[in-house]
Amino acid sequence: MALASAKRVGDLYAFSGTQFVLGDSKQRFNSFSFKSFCFREVEKTMYILATAVCLLGFASAQKVTLLNSCLSKENNLRMDCKYELTAASPVPTCTYTQENNVVGSTDPATSQDPTFKNRADVAIMEGSTTCRLILTGLSDDKPKNFTCTIKQKETVSKTSTVEKKLLQKCSAWSVHGSVLMLTMTSIVLLL
Repeated sequence: MALASAKRVGDLYAFSGTQFVLGDSKQRFNSFSFKSFCFREVEKTMYILATAVCLLGFASAQKVTLLNSCLSKENNLRMDCKYELTAASPVPTCTYTQENNVVGSTDPATSQDPTFKNRADVAIMEGSTTCRLILTGLSDDKPKNFTCTIKQKETVSKTSTVEKKLLQKCSAWSVHGSVLMLTMTSIVLLL
């Protein structure tokens, strides 16, 4: 068939018969293999776009990665909230709440609930992305939900249920052991 009777569609020339010529390469495909070729190319492109969107979304997401709790030597509740930020500035703020009552915050504009006055201390640990709560006088009566909220460009939070009688004593393993376990699990899943 001659190219003069062909209809150009982008880099493809379509003939009235069952054969196609791709660009100047003079490769011929029957109509079945051409359709398969087009669907494969569209499928590859969609896969690449979906992967790029997911990776860019996760790479730039602000999130709380871990909320860990333990009992200090003095039997005070210690909670460490590890987070990831999208940028170095503005400086993030950290707020801990228990059942919607503010336990403590690094934000001076946030009002602390009177129940926790002089009992709670919240600080962002220097040189790290960890916000720590120290709470004295944690009662044994029932489990309580504590939420760590990090505000920077976005607001992200994580909630954990704390029951004093089930808490472990704070140690290097109790704080960093779960991070190590999370890392090892991630490595296994990636392989």
